[in-house]
Amino acid sequence: MTNTNRKQLHEKLWSAAVQLRANSGLKLNEISEPILGLIFLKFADVRFKRAQIEIEEERNKVIQGRHAPVTPDHYKSKGVLFLPEIATYSHLMSLPENKNIGKAVNDAMKEIEENNIDLAGVLPQDYTSLHKTPGENSKILISLLKNFNQIPDDIEGDAFGEIYEYFLGEFARSEGANGGEFFTPQSIVKLLVEIIEPYHGKIIDPACGSGGMFVQSANFVKAHSKKANIMNDIAIYGQEKGSSNIRTAKMNLAIHGLSGKIAEVNSFYKDEFNSVGKFDYVLANPPFNVKGKDKNKQIVIDPAKIKNDKRYSFGLPTTGKGEISNANYLWIQMFMNALNEKGRAGFVMHNSACDAGDVEKKIRIKLIESGGIDVIIVVGGNMFINVTLSTTLWFFDKSKKGTPREKEILFLNVSDIFTSIPGERVKKFWTDDQIQEIVGIVRSYRCEQGYKKYSDIRGRCRVVSIDEIKECDYSLNPRQYIDNSEIVLNKTSLEEKLMNLNSFLEKQTLINNQIDIEISNRLTQISKNIKWNNVEFSSSSMIEKMINIIYIDWFVHFKFPGNEKIKFIDSKSKFGDIPTGWEVKQVKNLLTQVKRKRKIKTDEYLDIGKFPIIDQGKAFIGGYTNEDSTVYNKEYILFGDHTRCFKYCNFPFACGADGTQLILSNDLLRMPQELFYVSLLNSGLQNNEYARHFKFLKTMKIIVPDSDTANSFKKIVVNMFDKIKQIQETEINLNKMEL
Repeated sequence: MTNTNRKQLHEKLWSAAVQLRANSGLKLNEISEPILGLIFLKFADVRFKRAQIEIEEERNKVIQGRHAPVTPDHYKSKGVLFLPEIATYSHLMSLPENKNIGKAVNDAMKEIEENNIDLAGVLPQDYTSLHKTPGENSKILISLLKNFNQIPDDIEGDAFGEIYEYFLGEFARSEGANGGEFFTPQSIVKLLVEIIEPYHGKIIDPACGSGGMFVQSANFVKAHSKKANIMNDIAIYGQEKGSSNIRTAKMNLAIHGLSGKIAEVNSFYKDEFNSVGKFDYVLANPPFNVKGKDKNKQIVIDPAKIKNDKRYSFGLPTTGKGEISNANYLWIQMFMNALNEKGRAGFVMHNSACDAGDVEKKIRIKLIESGGIDVIIVVGGNMFINVTLSTTLWFFDKSKKGTPREKEILFLNVSDIFTSIPGERVKKFWTDDQIQEIVGIVRSYRCEQGYKKYSDIRGRCRVVSIDEIKECDYSLNPRQYIDNSEIVLNKTSLEEKLMNLNSFLEKQTLINNQIDIEISNRLTQISKNIKWNNVEFSSSSMIEKMINIIYIDWFVHFKFPGNEKIKFIDSKSKFGDIPTGWEVKQVKNLLTQVKRKRKIKTDEYLDIGKFPIIDQGKAFIGGYTNEDSTVYNKEYILFGDHTRCFKYCNFPFACGADGTQLILSNDLLRMPQELFYVSLLNSGLQNNEYARHFKFLKTMKIIVPDSDTANSFKKIVVNMFDKIKQIQETEINLNKMEL
């Protein structure tokens, strides 16, 4: 199967998850386990059928004697799960539609667990709960089963693993920033694995999430070993506090033909495998910046419970009050102390840990002087799911003690090495060649056979002595030691850059054409003698002008459709006579006011796509990430105090960064937001007197039409507003693209 065919298959299969969400009313994070369970079931069925054929062929070769019955052990000897008949995919596909399909799938999962003890309690068994109506539940499952039956029976095992990992990534995106807690992008994991080189031994991940570190470790061993069963070379151990993540991880291992011990524990408190000094390798992407107490002052990490834990031999990062200030250095110590005398570790860490002060600095000094820190790599932003943060990759190597490397650390800045993902907003990854470029520097530094002699590269890498690090106040920030003035440029070829740009523009053109057709159709409804089919709506100003022309004709001159039958009444306001059934209202009577706890800081809405904002007249996409963000869980218009501008920027949109004073949602407004917005503009909101003083905004009067007229206006202009949003986002994303 070619890469293109695989990509098409992944996208086609993913559409099933989107369909399930639409039909069931469940959120994507609620359907992740059922979906992954069905992929697992199809995978198990494909491998079972192959083994069935192999076993039959082997038995046919034995001419003499009677054959013993085939047992589950025959399949297990081939590393294949035994499936009873009711647990096969073909059995489920053959069931009539009037059967309870959800119960049948649940029964299949139970049978697999009973016949394969390693999976006990792992497989999802809530397939009767995808829809509250049993009949609809069965229809959804039949559709899903048919969808995943598109996976060809001759697909190789690695391709199945890729499907599973593709779905893990998509589910992580749906989780928002929290999705990174159980899924680390594949290229990051590949680099970690390539640098620690886990050829043989015991591997532990104390924050194992979905098990991606183990899968890539196994892939590394496969690539360097001719052995059929790599489980003879590596032993897998993991800890994870989330039961859902553990089930996902165990399915991930099984679908890649792996097994391991994964414990459901809080790693801060429990060392399930007595890890100190026992492991050859540590791989991890732990949760960053966990505080000892949450914002409600509830204890998250109790220092009294860990004060004598040998894993934290360098000290506890406590505040003057005796509370854990930040768990980063608990994780770092946990990783260092799990290693045996020859062990290596590779993990992801927040940049702040490189320069953290107070007690964390004292711990860092001890770690540096221990001689175990080997390599620190700073990574550019946008490498992770849903978050833009820039991180560092830390590597420990206890085998460097007694060598010249014991008194030095290699620092790398690879923030300029990346490949943009076509069609995605400012997301990046490393190609295999780029990974090998970075790995080559590390292996040269370690004097590994087959690699050229190491030398510093200005702007890229530098070996720094412990004495110099001491002079720099024990900072582990690579930018402290690497001169970026001559940093190596991104080596993406011109053809690759143009290919990325072409992919992006093709996608935007398709979206724009679809919106243009909708706009043309709506305009034809109110101007039947005008041909709009050949018009390209490419200018925001032109579209805004068109919206305003329609508004004035309908709501100022009252020439809306059907107006000839309407009687007028005196509004007793500056608007004079208005149609019967219409009203004049003050803004404050149309929405609810909410006081913010504090002002919004500029760096709080830099994350693209989370929350659209207009700041002082300059349009850009931003995102609120502060503690008040839970307030904005619907479509809102927000007004800021001391705002000097009011310009459309998608719904929801905001004016000014001086703190929200009013929140307006569709639930609290008697007219569509689009109409409300244009009404405010035509009532003088752009006048500085209104914009500067919030009290004038509240007392401003606007016309509230009857619902039929208001909704007719929305139907006409809603696609125009969509087009304005699309034009803005295209410009923003073009500017953000790394070319």
